[in-house]
Amino acid sequence: MDQEITCKLHGTRLRSGVAHVSYGLPSPDPDLERARVELFPNSRSTVAGGCLFGAIGDDCEVMICDQCREAENRWRKENGRRDWIGFDDILASADG
Repeated sequence: MDQEITCKLHGTRLRSGVAHVSYGLPSPDPDLERARVELFPNSRSTVAGGCLFGAIGDDCEVMICDQCREAENRWRKENGRRDWIGFDDILASADG
């Protein structure tokens, strides 16, 4: 069963890519979630890592659509959203 995995939105073949592992409980962002479903379902720029910081590393391999990844980057820039917030960012904001 050697099926090509394709993006249902763009019709392009998915390729191996890298996603940032995001730890902790994310804040809900309905606009981002809606955009992920409608505009870039196979971007997979981040994956949930759970509550144990660093348990599975900083990055992981995922299957992505390049056009979805480009669409997500464009959407984030147009809507003022960061790619991800790292643990160092959290510590820095706690320091004031």
